Amino acid sequence: MAVRWCNTDGAPAHTRPISYLNHRHEEPTPMSNGIDISRYSVAASDGPESALPRRITRGPFLKGPIPWDWVTAAACLPGKALHVGVALWQRAGKTKSRKVGLNLSRLDELGVGRSTASRALMALERAQLVSVERKHGRHPRVTILKCPRSPESIESGGFGGASDCSSGGVCQLDD
Repeated sequence: MAVRWCNTDGAPAHTRPISYLNHRHEEPTPMSNGIDISRYSVAASDGPESALPRRITRGPFLKGPIPWDWVTAAACLPGKALHVGVALWQRAGKTKSRKVGLNLSRLDELGVGRSTASRALMALERAQLVSVERKHGRHPRVTILKCPRSPESIESGGFGGASDCSSGGVCQLDD
């Protein structure tokens, strides 16, 4: 909240806060250091204190919603599949499309090398969480697929349990 110092009549006043006017940091008195402090008041200019500040995202961000079933199925996969999945969802949120290009060598910031990312992408593809179009000399084009819960996984408590991870975390797709 921005604070504007003003006189009792509302006109702009001294630009320093009261603590600077009283150099000994004592309780302000009406005539400390020759300045009548009672003439000054603090006026709020931005509205109620409960209003949240508007945040401006300047760097990479992860945009949701991301289906929890998809996340838990990716978490059950071996290696860095979840890391690659998060990178895919980040790219999808940025481009506002489920079909994205993935530069495997740019996953270094997540601690994933190019060959590890390629193996993780194949694991996501085998689990039917993504479909991948590969062309020689080009980045893979990845489509993020829906991952609805199957009746079997609902009965066993959903993805994330030991039985789901041991079976490879494969999602059932609608036809």
